[in-house]
Order: sequence, then structure tokens, then C-alpha cells
Amino acid sequence: KMKNKDIKNIVYNSIRTCLSIVFPVVTFPYILRVLQADNVGKLNFSQSIISYFAMLATLGISTYAIRECSKVRNDRGKFSAIASEVYSINLYSTIFSYSVLIILVIFSKKLVDYRTLILIYSVNIISSTLGTDWINTAVEDFKFLTIRSFIFHTISIIAMFLFVKNSSGYLIYAIISVTSNVLICVSNIFYRKKFCDIKFVLKPNFLKHIKPIAFLFVTILSQNIFNNCDITMLGLTLGNHSVGIYTTAHRVINIVFMVVASICWVMMPQLSILFSHENYESANELLHQIISFTIALAMPIVCGINLLAQEIILLVGGSSYLESVQCLRILSLAMSISFFIGVFGNMVLIPSGNDKLYMTSCIIAMITNVIGNFFLIPTLGTNGASIATVLSELINLIIILLLMDRRVKVNGIIKLVSSPLLGCITIVLICLLFKSIIYNIFIKTFLSILFSSIIYFIILILMKNEFAIYFIFPILRKLRIINE
Repeated sequence: KMKNKDIKNIVYNSIRTCLSIVFPVVTFPYILRVLQADNVGKLNFSQSIISYFAMLATLGISTYAIRECSKVRNDRGKFSAIASEVYSINLYSTIFSYSVLIILVIFSKKLVDYRTLILIYSVNIISSTLGTDWINTAVEDFKFLTIRSFIFHTISIIAMFLFVKNSSGYLIYAIISVTSNVLICVSNIFYRKKFCDIKFVLKPNFLKHIKPIAFLFVTILSQNIFNNCDITMLGLTLGNHSVGIYTTAHRVINIVFMVVASICWVMMPQLSILFSHENYESANELLHQIISFTIALAMPIVCGINLLAQEIILLVGGSSYLESVQCLRILSLAMSISFFIGVFGNMVLIPSGNDKLYMTSCIIAMITNVIGNFFLIPTLGTNGASIATVLSELINLIIILLLMDRRVKVNGIIKLVSSPLLGCITIVLICLLFKSIIYNIFIKTFLSILFSSIIYFIILILMKNEFAIYFIFPILRKLRIINE
């Protein structure tokens, strides 16, 4: 069962994830209004280009490193040896990736208007490699990562409000974003000495690591193309404005997804250890709890987004972004599916060593998404890109569930869903009530979220949902609202 340390790690990682998205959450409405849709489109299109080269640089190494290092984290010598080899391979791949990027930027005529932005964002590739945050995840040291994120993101938020004043400030915005990430990554270069001694290995054992890394690389390549091809194809087909509209909805979804996914990501090192010892009984028990938490958080969020989509877009971007409303609703469905792909893919298939299966499902989903975007974007625009994402996510999940190891079992699904489902019914009623009697957008949205959340968690407590048992009950006991 989940220990106190696990709960603390979940809390720390959730806080860290929230802090990592505080920058866009706090600044997003301001940036959308100041920079306008066209410049927002430029920023996101440039980031989508960089994402392919960031993926080429990482090769899936982070996921592989977390899995392998977590197995030997109590042996400093073995830990240092594996970490050094993986780090060295990562350096080689980063040099190669950066070289290809420079050549593309120099010779591609279509990227002329984006050269400066692409080069600014490319700094993230180098800093991420040098930072080796996967070391902290492998040893489950989320406290340092959380404190570090708080400090640097706070500084970046202040800098953004001070220096980004008009639509021409999009380059300054990009520089501030990159500087924050660089400082976060580089700070770990000194701190990681607490756990291991990383050295550059001129000739790392490529044969030992290359096969599992290759599987993860193709998997992450597929995921990366899946996540960014819609933005890239919208930019090339319909222009910056459509990219700005689509990415407004996409950003909202990503923020929500990261918060919920952070809870699951904490458990990957433990699941890696359990699966390596073929302890499926304990792994299934832990997986059951992860799914319980995911359902308890995901269902009300998806429900709320669909009910308050227009209010969210108006608050975030204003009336000029109302085209994003339908995209937001459609993408929320894709997000609900993606939660479970994350659980069964990243939390089951990768820790249990079934990289090839996950790679296959991701490739099929990626191909489906590219084809869907090709046919749907010209006719349905941003909504077409959203629909293609939903269909692709659904296909990915079906393949994973059909081909997954039968020893992995999750029992009592009906019980896990029943209390969140009842809670969602109350959310619908509360939101519809406030939408009909209150006209001020901010007050209406705030009260809808506040009362929906309170009633929802009361229902989870009364029905003794597992999320309530592990998270809400301990808080209520400390506040002496309920007895031990």
C-alpha cells in the first residue's frame, strides 16, 4: 500500500507540477491579450518545431534512466556508472540534434520568419540535457525540485510583467521563459552530487543501452509527432491565427493534464522495482490506487471544462479567442482518454519492460493523427485537429488494453467510478444553476468551481472513495474536523 513517503512525494510532485505551470497560468491571460493571436501563434509554432529536436536529443533517455537508475539507487557505484553512461549518450544525441536544427534553420525558407524564436527556444535542449532531472526522480527526491521550481518561476513571472508590455515583446517573453528553464536545469548540476558522481564517458557502452533506448525513442518520437503535428500542420495550412486559436485551448488542456499526471508519475520508480521482481500482486494494488486517484480527479475536471468552456476562454483570452471554445470541449475528451493512456502506458508498459508494445500503439496512434489532421484540418480547421486527436487517443488506448499483460489487473472499476460519477451529476446541476442566475463571468465561474468542488469532495468522503481516504481524510484529521 501507499506509504507516508509516497503521499509526501505525490504532494511535492503535484506542487512542482503546479509551479511549472503557474508561469503560463498566471501569465497566459495577460500574454494572450498583449501579444495577440498572431504572435501567440508564432511562439507556439516555433516551440512545436523545437519539440521535434528536443525529442531527438533526449531519445527517450529520461524515461529509461528513471527506470534503470531506480533499480540501483541504493548502490552509489552502480548508480554513478549507469548515470554517467546514459548522460554521455544524451550529450552525443544533443550535439547531433542541435547540428541538424542549425542546418534546417539556415536552409529552410519557410522558417525564415521564425529563426530568432527557434534559436532562443533551442537553448532548452542543451539545458535539459545538462540538468539531468531524471536523477532526482529516480531517487524520489521531489522536495528539491519543488523548492527550485518555486524560486525560479516566481522570478520569471515578475520579469514577464515588468518587461513584456506590447505585441512586439514576444521575443522578450520567449527569452524569459527559456531563462527560467535554464536556471532550473543548471541548478541540478551541483545538487546531483548528493546522489551520484556523473562523469563524461568518451566511449559509453552503446550496445547495452541502445536497444531499450531505441524503443523508447521511437515511442516518444511518435508521441511528439502526435502532440505537435496538429499545431505544425495548422501553421503550414491555415497560418498563425489558427495556431493561436487552437493552442489557447490546447494550453488549457495541457495545464490540467500535467497536474493530474504528476500524481501518477511519482509512482513510476516503485512500479519499476515491483515489475522487475515480477511482484504483480503489489504492483496491481498500487496501480489500483493510482487509477482511483486519476478517476477521482479527472472526471470532475473534464465535466467542469465542458460546462464552463466559454467562461474559461473569455477569462483566459477574451472574446477574440471564442473560436477556441469548441476546441476546448473536444480536447477535454481527448484528455480524459489520455489520462488512462498515461497510466497503462507510462505506468505499466514502460516500468514492466514492455517498451515494444507501447511503441507499437504510439506509432499507430501517431499515423492515425497525421492522416486525420491531413483530411480534417482543411475542411474543419481547428475543430478538425481536435477531432483527429480524440480519435487517435482512443485507438491508442484500445490497443494498449487489448495487448497488455493479462497479469496486470485492476479490480473494482465500478466502485472506483460510482462516487465520482455521482459527484459529477451534482457538478452539472450546480454549474447550470449559477450559469442561469449570475451574469458576471468571473463571479459565475468562481462560484461554480468553488461550490462544485466542495460538494464533490463531500460526496467522495461520504462514499469513502479511496482518494478521500488517502488525501482528504488525513487533512481533516489534522484540522481535527474528524476523529482518528
